[in-house]
Amino acid sequence: MRLFPILVSGAILAAAPLAIHSAFAQDAPAPTAASVVERTVAALQEIDEVSYHAMLSAGGAIAGQAPTIEGDVILQGRPDGAIPLVFRGEGTITAPDNSSTEKFLSSFDGDIAYGVNYTDSVLYTGELGAGGLDLLTGTLELIIDAFVVADPMLEERNAFETTLLENAEVDGVECRVVQFQYAESPEGGMSRWFIGAEDHLPRRIQRLLMIPAGEATITYELSEIDTTPELVDGAFALAAPEGFDSEMYDTSGLLPIGSEAPDFTLTNDGGEEVTLSDLRGQVVVLDFWATWCGPCKAAMPGVQELHEEFAGKPVRIFGVNCWEQGPSEAAVEYFRAEKDYTYGLLLGGDSVAEAYKVTGIPTFYVIAPDGTIAYRSVGAAGEDALRKIITETVPAS
Repeated sequence: MRLFPILVSGAILAAAPLAIHSAFAQDAPAPTAASVVERTVAALQEIDEVSYHAMLSAGGAIAGQAPTIEGDVILQGRPDGAIPLVFRGEGTITAPDNSSTEKFLSSFDGDIAYGVNYTDSVLYTGELGAGGLDLLTGTLELIIDAFVVADPMLEERNAFETTLLENAEVDGVECRVVQFQYAESPEGGMSRWFIGAEDHLPRRIQRLLMIPAGEATITYELSEIDTTPELVDGAFALAAPEGFDSEMYDTSGLLPIGSEAPDFTLTNDGGEEVTLSDLRGQVVVLDFWATWCGPCKAAMPGVQELHEEFAGKPVRIFGVNCWEQGPSEAAVEYFRAEKDYTYGLLLGGDSVAEAYKVTGIPTFYVIAPDGTIAYRSVGAAGEDALRKIITETVPAS
């Protein structure tokens, strides 16, 4: 449903009937759950960008325990992006006990996250892989990505059971109400979508939960939906408000972008020495990995894909084996014999991992032809993000 869902552990409470506020025209074709979902998906797929007002609140057993977040959000789909949307949000976060309210203003332009800190009078900017998600608190929680992704409501369309409930009115809008039970048992998850009868767009989305304390709900209320907002150039790249400073935000602990990449010499699986400084003039990609690391293994097919895509260009891609718990032969066996990867394999990379401030794997670095850091991230970066930075960094032929 959302790019960054709120997670609450526990079972899902059983459905209850909703009161009917008004009836649709008697001569209209009788809707079904399937037809309502089909029309909603079709309407959402027509949207490339949208703005709306949203309020996120908690009820039932968690009422008074979670903040209330309210604000205005703009989304734009980016189907070719590593993350399929860009966004901007502005609003308030109110403490559970209503003791305080904080303003937020943040955005993501496809590459960089922006966040205004009103307490420090600073606009912070940062990459998502370097802690930039911290800057997006408030906006992230209000994102309903079904508005702009290519395949909306996929989880709901694959639900175990879909039920059309009684009609309801949300903020003066007549709505069809569809309940989704995601698995055979209600404990597998449940939600209700309140969908405008005329425009087929969601006006309320409610997650139904059962936690040890009892029944609970998480509810998104949507209003002022505009599917043709006017967006100025640079709408998703925030400028510092007047009188505010601008600073980079980085909690990754990795080497900063633009800094000189530490030189090193390692031996590959063919017994040949590879020295970073000898590769000047080329883009160098380093993927720090180990055979015991599941996320590392999950990322490696994408790295192989990039190796094949950039073959014949001044791009060198290496898996830097580090923190291995057995002999290096095990890494070679997995890399070459078992998986048949053909990009470079460097062995005994513990000291290089230390020089590159690696604290978790996989960690990726992209080194520009001039020997400076062009990109770095902790975790499976995804081949789309790596492809983008390699394409932007590779020297013209």
